[in-house]
Amino acid sequence: MPPEQIVLIVFLVIVLIIGLIILWMFASLFQLWLQATMCGAKVSILNLIGMKLRRSDCKHVVNMICMAKQCGLNIRNDYIESAIIQGADVQTALITLQRAKERGIELSWEDAISEDTRRRIVGANQLAN
Repeated sequence: MPPEQIVLIVFLVIVLIIGLIILWMFASLFQLWLQATMCGAKVSILNLIGMKLRRSDCKHVVNMICMAKQCGLNIRNDYIESAIIQGADVQTALITLQRAKERGIELSWEDAISEDTRRRIVGANQLAN
């Protein structure tokens, strides 16, 4: 076998491996995009790629975005992602916002997240003492 054919075969194998890796990544992101789309949330593939590059937990973010949409809450996707990155309990904050909405109480996303943060700080201080 001539050396040119060996080089070509090695090159094609490397391209195939890279292609499979990209296809695998796209398939996992496509599944999350489909989940978000099916629940009515607007999450684009580019948003998911950005989350992946920022090393966010894409699945958790999409689940919380879907939960917010199903609760009838209009919260921006980047706010949810940011709260998750900060370590806030977004699920509890969404439930709190939904209950406040049902009772006619005006509560903002920032207030719900800051309340969760305050609770976590108080809990950490109690553990430290």
